[in-house]
Parts: sequence; C-alpha cells; structure tokens
Amino acid sequence: MASGGSGAEQHCTIVSLSESPARAGVLYAGTSDGIFRTTNDGADWSAFNQGLANRNAVALAASVANGKTTLYAGIGGSGVFKSVDGGVWTPANGDLADKTVQALAVDPANPDKVYVGTPKGVFASGDGGAIWKAGTGLSADTRAIAIDGANAGTLYAATATGVFKSADSGATWAASAGQAGRDVRAVAARGANVFAGGPGSNDAFLLKLSPAGDQLLYAT
Repeated sequence: MASGGSGAEQHCTIVSLSESPARAGVLYAGTSDGIFRTTNDGADWSAFNQGLANRNAVALAASVANGKTTLYAGIGGSGVFKSVDGGVWTPANGDLADKTVQALAVDPANPDKVYVGTPKGVFASGDGGAIWKAGTGLSADTRAIAIDGANAGTLYAATATGVFKSADSGATWAASAGQAGRDVRAVAARGANVFAGGPGSNDAFLLKLSPAGDQLLYAT
C-alpha cells in the first residue's frame, strides 16, 4: 500500500474495506495499523487516524445523508468510532455493553441507524451511537451483518450457530430454517436472496438461502 504518492509503502494486514457511497474513487481500508483512505481508486493512500489511539480497525461502514458522509469503524477492543466528512474520529460507544466489535452495518440512507456484531450478538443504535440496545433472540458470536438492499429494516447476521434474520431493524431475531449449527462468517442479502459462507480447510461452503429452498453453491 503506497502512502501519499511518495512511493513509501505501508505494510499491514487489511481486514475491512468500505467504499464511499457519495464519491466515486473514494475507498477506506481498515487495517491492523489504522485506517487508510484513497481518493483516486487506490493509486495513492493516506492515513486517516486522527482521534484513534487504538488503530486495529476490524470493521468499517459508511452512510450518506444531507450531503455528508458518516464513516463508522469498529476498533478491536475499543468499540465504535465515527467520522463525519473526513473529520476527527470520535467515540460512538455510548452505553454499548460489549466493545469487542467484530462487524458493522449502517443504514445507507440514515447514518444514525447503526448495528454492531459482537461475541454476545447484535446491538443496534438509532441515534448515532449514544444509546445501544441488544436484539432479543440472538446472543451468538456474530461475525458479519448485512442490511437487505431492498428493505433497510431487514437484517441478516452471520453467527457461529447459523444465519439469523431480523425484520424490525434489529429489535428481534430468529434463526433461519435449516442453518442451525453452521459456523457462518459472511452474509449478503438483497430481497428474497441471501448468501452465506463459512470457513474450513475441508468444509468451507457458500449457500444461497431463499423461500424456494437453500442451494449449496460451493463446498470443499
């Protein structure tokens, strides 16, 4: 990763990415050594860490409203931070009970509605991180969260015990039929189609979940 066009390279582990929903060519990378930003499709990168003492950025999510971009970052062991239009990072932990953030999602049209996945399940905030509430029905280790692209009030969580769904913006959760016990690490959703994937040297998988029935797309 070249920094600032100087040719100098930053060596780190990239663990999360988020594209600006407002500006083409703007991308954020969360790494083991902080957050980096590019404004030219990745040709040059610059550090974007002002306000962060702990720089282990494990998750990123962005939203745009009223012409302003709000970027949230899950910082390993330190909870949630946010930056508005590239400003200084400020804590958005409020009363968050578990600051071991492993996943983040934010309503693409409402930056105040943000969700975090933790070892204790999913917590939701409707005011930009001041107040957090745990969803009922889900207390499993949560590794990824997806917001339905067709309905922002419908969420999916990838957990150590399967895929869970919420139809009320994270207030209540229910396990998806047939997926109990699966170690799921990734999830994506749009409308009736949900895709879920998990790890394993001999049992990795990719599933398509739909009302018509689950379909195994890949397995080792």
